[in-house]
Parts: sequence; structure tokens; C-alpha cells
Amino acid sequence: NRSTDALRQLPPATLGVITICVFLFIIQMTMTWDIQLFTMCPRLILFMNEYYRIFTSVFFHANLMHIGMNMLSTSTISTVLEKRIGTLRLIVSIWWSILLTSTIYIIIAYTAYIIFGYDTWMYQHSIGFSGIIFHLSVLESYLHPGQRSVFGFFSVPSFVYPWALLLILQLIMPNLSFLGHLSGILTGSLEYYGVWDRFLFLSDSFLIEIESLPMMRRLVSLDNFV
Repeated sequence: NRSTDALRQLPPATLGVITICVFLFIIQMTMTWDIQLFTMCPRLILFMNEYYRIFTSVFFHANLMHIGMNMLSTSTISTVLEKRIGTLRLIVSIWWSILLTSTIYIIIAYTAYIIFGYDTWMYQHSIGFSGIIFHLSVLESYLHPGQRSVFGFFSVPSFVYPWALLLILQLIMPNLSFLGHLSGILTGSLEYYGVWDRFLFLSDSFLIEIESLPMMRRLVSLDNFV
């Protein structure tokens, strides 16, 4: 079975993310949960203390097409990145990306509301793994310099590619979360330039130390562990 073989070839961090998202989507569809219970909504997080949304908004998806596109993108970008930077570093990077992308999202939304009276982002409901995908795409684009084609229309330098994708996707599909994608690009850029390294446990020495722990033995022993 080609699908099974393809899944087996995915490195563990990438496979883990896809497994979590697909599992939650199956449960969500089976239980017919209201998707707005899990979305990113700054107003509900700040004023109703629904902090769980920071995590659920990343791993839940709106429909089959939504999760299909996001998981396809994840399998491509995350696999390339994991093979380049390592499994454990990718896991830590995704973890902090969830927290920081959400934080930047909320800060921008609240700032726009306080300073400009623009409250759309405060009330907007966003969901899906795409903010994290944009974070990962920034890292991947910097690590693999060159020219990238934007849907076959034109080419841009690789470091510009996530920004071009942000604008083009927004023009084609205006209902996408512009702020969520922008937040992912910002966190990815900050990680690449080393802003997070000192206090987000991303140093090589720290990650090597973690890999050597007995509790990590099972993960490290996997054939496709990087």
C-alpha cells in the first residue's frame, strides 16, 4: 500500500503531528462537536480566560479539505526540515511556535483594537495548523536558498517565498486567517535569527543532552529518528 509506505517513511515528529491532527479530526467529526469551541479567538482568551484555545486552535480543522491541505503541506515542509535540523529540535520548535504564534496573534489583535479601534481580529475565529506551517516554511526557505515558484506565476528568492505565499493565498482565499499566517512568519523569522535560542531551549548542547536521557531512548532508537 503506497499510503502506508509513505507514512512509514515520515520522520517521527512529522508523523506525530499528522497523527494528532487526523485523530482529533476523526473524533471531532464523530462527536459532531461545534468547531468554534476550539478556535483561536483573542476576545475569548483574554476576557473569558479560555486559554486552552491556544492549543486546540492549532490541532483542530474546519473540514476535510482544510485538514487535507494542511497535512499535505506539513508532510512536505516538516519532513524536509526535520531531516535537516533533527527530530528533537523540530519538536521543540513546533511547541514554542504554538505558544509564540498565538501570543503574537493576540498581541497584534489587541493592539489594533486598543490603538485603532479595529476589533475584527479580536472577534475572529481562526483554526488549523497553517500558522505553524508558515513558521516552518520560513525556516525551510532560509535553509534552502534559491528561487521558488509561486504557483507557477512568478519566482521569488526563497526567503521571500513565505511572504509571497501569504499575500497570494489571501488574494485567492480571503477567508483564510491572514493574522494567523503572519504570526507564523514572524515567529519563524525570529527563530531563524536566533532571537529565541537563549531562553527557548533550542541550543544544540541542550538538545544533545535531552537526546541522551533514558526516557528518550525509545524515540531515539527509531529508524527514521534524525
